[in-house]
Amino acid sequence: LYIASAHPGNKFAFLGMQDAALPSSPESWTFFGYVSYPLSLAEQDATAHITNAQHLAHLRRLAADFADPFGTAFAALPADSPVWRVPMTSWDPGAAGHEWDSRGGRATLAGDAAHAMTYQRGQGLNHSLTDAGELCRAIRTFVAASADVEGASAPSSFFLLACPASTSSSSSPSSSSSSPSSAASAPSALASLIAPSPARQPLRSSQRDAIAAYEAEMVARGGEEVRLSITNTTMLHDWAKVLASPVMTKGMRTNASPATTADENAEGAAEADGEARRGGSARRDVT
Repeated sequence: LYIASAHPGNKFAFLGMQDAALPSSPESWTFFGYVSYPLSLAEQDATAHITNAQHLAHLRRLAADFADPFGTAFAALPADSPVWRVPMTSWDPGAAGHEWDSRGGRATLAGDAAHAMTYQRGQGLNHSLTDAGELCRAIRTFVAASADVEGASAPSSFFLLACPASTSSSSSPSSSSSSPSSAASAPSALASLIAPSPARQPLRSSQRDAIAAYEAEMVARGGEEVRLSITNTTMLHDWAKVLASPVMTKGMRTNASPATTADENAEGAAEADGEARRGGSARRDVT
């Protein structure tokens, strides 16, 4: 349960319910809220060490001219309410200079480590979960290929760390054990897998190729979402752009029937096609 709102002062507010210990008693519920706004790096550095009380006072000032429930909710916060300032950051894995060395498929990145993004579009977790699924798929690919080659050294510890649900099929002692000590040794086993070792057989090309394929898809998908999120975050903190967004110019409509839905889908497809033919983008960055 959450509610969000843009503000003519180029601010954005959010309130979300985090926990309902007693569903029938709203006074027992725990909420999270924030007000975001443009802030220069110089201002961030100058106020980096202010106290929690100063953060709270600043938050109340930012929220004071919001409509309810935001204005009232932030004004009513107890004096000991914890407040954090979180500068928004992003990392586009497709940008020049942002490449990383995968060590021939021995190491890779996923989730926020690979494509940190601003959060107004709400896509960070979705892409992190997709990364996890695609990485497990890649690992299964080269583990299966290694198992088919006599004498190959399958990276079972890496498989245990990344995909614990699938380790039961491995014949390697390091991945078939379910003891706590085996699980605890996974990070060190992974470290030894990444580090060069003359005693270990060279990793087969199947691992290098599988991780390279995972990274190519992840970088393209995650990088696009980083850029879309930046566009959306920027738009939400620019009132003129908010007023020009489809939510404000077209409003919200309820579909009266399946036929209406089909008609609207056809209308939207035609509009997107026309936009693309004019050289524009068919993507709509709205929250």
